[in-house]
Amino acid sequence: MLSTPIPLVAAASMGADVYTNGIWLRNMNLYSIQAVWTGSPVGSIQLEISDDPVPLVSSPLTANPAANVVNWSLFSGTNIVVTGAGSYFWRVGSVSELWVRCHYIYTSGSGSLLVQAMIKGS
Repeated sequence: MLSTPIPLVAAASMGADVYTNGIWLRNMNLYSIQAVWTGSPVGSIQLEISDDPVPLVSSPLTANPAANVVNWSLFSGTNIVVTGAGSYFWRVGSVSELWVRCHYIYTSGSGSLLVQAMIKGS
């Protein structure tokens, strides 16, 4: 089984909403995403998923093919309330979605956000 670590965002300001790059999950069996934040942010952080059939190489070419994904939906049960520094770890098996990303929803305060992922496939 192949595994690949993926940095999604490093030191993003939590003074506004943050969207990470999306991860293409085709042929993946499972993945995990870890979010770590510092400071005094207030808001929520969640995973969003999509089954949009966006190819990895699309026209026009882009460094982030997930930028062409149009329909993102809340991954049920992944919404975490943020009130101050902290972290959260999501572990997902039985993958059926094509794309996943992390979304921080700003309410107030400020901080810094790091999000990284690990995907495993055959």
